Amino acid sequence: MNRLASQVQLPQWQQSLGQMLEVCAAIGLLLAFAFATLSGGATYWWALFGLRVLFLVSAVCWLASGVFLGRLLLPRFSVVLAVSAYALWTLICTWTSQYQFASLEGLADTAMYLGALLIAAGVLTTHSRRRWWFAVFMVVAVLHGVYALAQTQGLRFTPQFENLIASTYYNPNQYAAFLDLAIPLFCALVLFTIHKSIRMIAVILALLMFSNRLISDSWGGLLSVGFALFFLFTYYISTKKGIGFALNAFVLVIFAVTSVTIITYQYIRINQPAKMQKIVQGIQLNLGLRYNIYKSNFGLIAKYPVFGVGPSNYVRAFPEFRAPRADGSGNATHRQVEHAHNDLMHIAVETGLLGAFLYLSVLVTSLWRSNAIPIFFALVALIGHGLGDSNFSFIQGNAFMGFVLLGMLASKDSIGDRSV
Repeated sequence: MNRLASQVQLPQWQQSLGQMLEVCAAIGLLLAFAFATLSGGATYWWALFGLRVLFLVSAVCWLASGVFLGRLLLPRFSVVLAVSAYALWTLICTWTSQYQFASLEGLADTAMYLGALLIAAGVLTTHSRRRWWFAVFMVVAVLHGVYALAQTQGLRFTPQFENLIASTYYNPNQYAAFLDLAIPLFCALVLFTIHKSIRMIAVILALLMFSNRLISDSWGGLLSVGFALFFLFTYYISTKKGIGFALNAFVLVIFAVTSVTIITYQYIRINQPAKMQKIVQGIQLNLGLRYNIYKSNFGLIAKYPVFGVGPSNYVRAFPEFRAPRADGSGNATHRQVEHAHNDLMHIAVETGLLGAFLYLSVLVTSLWRSNAIPIFFALVALIGHGLGDSNFSFIQGNAFMGFVLLGMLASKDSIGDRSV
């Protein structure tokens, strides 16, 4: 691509204007990234509107830069193919949906996510621009972390769900998606960066994010971060001591975690029975709720296996397979259920089985062969959390952040590059 561009001598003014527009596209995308999370995941109407405006500004600058420079930097061909197929199929599912007007909004969100992936792969490829992104992410993490700690002292600028610690988000599950990205990323920087100043900053931010993780309430987020860190440290050991040593450490850690869990369970059960009963009841309610929702999800997928119910129509279709009012766990599903509590199921319900497959293909082709370790393990945690929640498919701001990171991994320049 660059070789072909170099064969055509562009006027100096045209080249300068194109490069300036490319920089503006990068800045616009970074501003949209920061706004997506600081606005509470863009779940409020004004926040989603602002996110879309910032994305459109970035997209226009990116496309205009391509006009002046005579080329657009795109991700690897396999990623472009997967993105194109998923976008086309989402358009078809919108056309066939019985709720076309509502599906248009879902189609617009999908276009924004996939567009963010393509733009990030084109304008956040160089080391300097990735440092811009790290600086933005660092500032956002500080703002979130400090405000979450301030919430423990009763300071709140935004209404919160059940007074739980959630920073600017509506509830801890949504904020957990940001922590999914932040904790593994900063820990990976501590392990792999060669810059002492960045390592020091990463240590401080990792501790700040860990403190937020401890005072927030999200079992799915806690488990996903735990597994991501577990595989991150195993990978790090394998690079230093070899795969055999890493496997032995892997087994020892599993044994230690299992032992500590059993001992803790026995201690609380014997010495604090009331607390144990509350924990067990909470787990039973949570699992019961998800069981009923998942059962409804399978019913919807079985009835609409090809085109699904259309983008953004899960909330409208769910009552058709709502669980009966049989017990306490079933009653919760008689409130409005807006998402499938599983990213892949959510996509399958709205765009059919083929849509879920194409969505997976976008994830796999973006992650495949990329060696940008911090971003990779941050996405592992976010995608893992998607097994029990719908942060990647329902919370627009969280999904936008995830697709920007996918674009940074999907860039041709990210192959063999361990830097952020």
